[in-house]
Amino acid sequence: MIGIVAGRGAYPVALHEALAARGLGTAVACLAGQTDPKRFPAAAAVRTFPLGALGAIARWFLALDARVAYMAGGVERRGALRFARPDPSSLALVPRALFGRDDRLLGAVAARFGALGVSVEDPRPFLGDGVPAKGSVAGPPLSESARRDLLVAWNGARRSGRGGRGQAAVAFRGRLAGIEDRRGTDALLACSPGPGAVLAKAASGLDERFDLPTIGPSTIRIAHAVRLAAIGIEAGRSLVLARPRVAELCDAYGIPLVGLDGHFSGARGGSA
Repeated sequence: MIGIVAGRGAYPVALHEALAARGLGTAVACLAGQTDPKRFPAAAAVRTFPLGALGAIARWFLALDARVAYMAGGVERRGALRFARPDPSSLALVPRALFGRDDRLLGAVAARFGALGVSVEDPRPFLGDGVPAKGSVAGPPLSESARRDLLVAWNGARRSGRGGRGQAAVAFRGRLAGIEDRRGTDALLACSPGPGAVLAKAASGLDERFDLPTIGPSTIRIAHAVRLAAIGIEAGRSLVLARPRVAELCDAYGIPLVGLDGHFSGARGGSA
């Protein structure tokens, strides 16, 4: 049995489906106010827990012989206090949850789970082609202007990630135009400066066991609505959900999606 601590978004469902495809049973601990347990109909066990119930989740996993777990999906902090019931195992983490950096909080949560007997591990070996390689992932080739802007957004996203802030950045006409905050990528794109902007998402500075930078069909639809020219996502350290559908949408909308690494130069012929 494998445990999943399920937050918001499509990532927990994708991970659950990937584990099920390998014939692995899952126990899904849904975080209250973040995800609906009905999204996991094929799980061996599903239960909703208040935010901060680390001890209760760990005991539930262990009772089901789930000694390895994965943390998937983010937590929307707005309104989260309504669903928070910190238990003795998580009281010391409350100040970090309210005021600290997300990466340090998640690391502390994983360490606490480990102390309780549940090992939090990296899920990427189960995600197959959902983890993009460098180079073209979907859509048409990059234009020269989009490639140059993507380097600006990529560098901004990497700096932000190393600082423990957002995973994404937008660039427009050679300048950094926005950095993701706790409201997420959709909110960042809603403030896109105009047609032709580009988006980059990076995992730099983050622990890959946790909330990987993610692109899914909804991201591509929003990118089309705000007329993005390209999207870059960190190769080997991010996740493309529903990749066949993402590829269809990128082709239909003419949006290049590329995997980027530390050698991406923004120059034509340079490594992506």
